Amino acid sequence: MSENEMEIAKKNFWPDAKNYKFNDEGYKEAIKMAVGDLMVRTLKRKSGKTNNLLIDLCSEGESFLEHLKKWFKEDITSLDKQSLKNKFDNMHKIICKNVLNILQKYYTNSDGTDVCYGKAQKIVNMTFKYLYCIPGTNKKEDYFTYCHVALDTFTLEWLYRKCKTTKRTIIRDNLVPWSNITNKECKKNGKEIYSYEKLQEIFRELVTDPKTDLNLTPFQTEFYIWPQMRLTLACEHLYSLQSKENLSEFRNKSLNEKISELRNCIDSIKFEDTNCFI
Repeated sequence: MSENEMEIAKKNFWPDAKNYKFNDEGYKEAIKMAVGDLMVRTLKRKSGKTNNLLIDLCSEGESFLEHLKKWFKEDITSLDKQSLKNKFDNMHKIICKNVLNILQKYYTNSDGTDVCYGKAQKIVNMTFKYLYCIPGTNKKEDYFTYCHVALDTFTLEWLYRKCKTTKRTIIRDNLVPWSNITNKECKKNGKEIYSYEKLQEIFRELVTDPKTDLNLTPFQTEFYIWPQMRLTLACEHLYSLQSKENLSEFRNKSLNEKISELRNCIDSIKFEDTNCFI
């Protein structure tokens, strides 16, 4: 992948990033966008909590915003790759716990259970993704080298399918929805559930495999994985509505082949030409 292709992917992801700079305003907008992606409306707000989640994330002191500003001011010029990775991972863990504490302060899941680490990582990782799109981040490239992949439905589905094409073993039943992911491995119904750290480790192994020759970090690949996986699942769902007979065969086709076959299917559909109902 060329540098220009990466810039195009970033612009496609967040076209309005050009309106911001790598400063407090840019940080706050990135956090705001990430909180929007979490869709807190799907959570249950605790009674008596009237303050704003975004205000707490961007307040003074040990807030998410302050941790971000501190990270990008760190002197990392003398660090080797492993030291830089360790430093980022440690910082990321502290930030996620901070964000999780704030989330749990205001919300529970809709069923009243505690909000999990999976929701905190979504805010943190999406914030870094939005920040990466702001013009001028090429001067801060090293600070993004070991950023994590934002785990959600599409990235986890990609991980599962990619593992199936390699010698790596991943068990579908040991994957939980991204919002229920914990930061440590745990058991559920007698099964070992993959932790957040384990899933990030698998991503790094898959993307940095010499055979892929992508020359991208896991964080950068997510700019391509997410839209392609979303389109892939949409194609498969649309195909399943008109034919279930060859669905497994259809799933094994490339994305271009899926789109081509769907075009043929749509062209062959016959319906009553009327606008009375739709």
